[in-house]
Amino acid sequence: MIAAGASRFEPLTRIGLYFDEEWRARLLAAPAETHPTPDELRLELAAGAGTILQAAQRIDFRSYMPDDILVKVDRASMLASLETRAPFLDPAVVEFAYGRVPDRLKTNLTERKILLRRLAAKLLPPQLDLERKQGFAIPISAWLAGEWGGLMRDVLASASDDLFRRAAIDDLLEGQRRFGNQAHRIFALMIFELWRNEYRVTL
Repeated sequence: MIAAGASRFEPLTRIGLYFDEEWRARLLAAPAETHPTPDELRLELAAGAGTILQAAQRIDFRSYMPDDILVKVDRASMLASLETRAPFLDPAVVEFAYGRVPDRLKTNLTERKILLRRLAAKLLPPQLDLERKQGFAIPISAWLAGEWGGLMRDVLASASDDLFRRAAIDDLLEGQRRFGNQAHRIFALMIFELWRNEYRVTL
């Protein structure tokens, strides 16, 4: 059940979602029976938010962070026998960030982590580079254009017609070839097919 008023956050459901409702309809050979759908689940996660930014925070906090960021940190640290901590997830810090920090001190069109950066500039030594931090994005397009290209084509050529429409997969491959804009979707499908074949999963 979607909370009243949550529909105004509907555009947020597409952010970071590889296959939205339109793409799922194009790709899947049979209608998906998932309830709720990924889009509906994201709307539910945004319930109770007052602003678009607060809704985006709620969605990220309850999906992207535990399902992506934290699990990657845990796997990488355990591989190196390290025990990591996330001090910004202390309940007091989270409650302060959600309940007392206004949107204008969180982000705008040109700045992010505004309050945190101001505190860092005030409290940390000036020689520290506060702008250096960056994410760990992987060059999927370059991989697919290089040695992974053959693997990608082989794996998707053998994708199950019972699951996926061949025309949609061909459209993805052509879009990547011409515009380079379908790499994440193709990579997701390739990894799914490799997993399905490895464990002989039938759906």
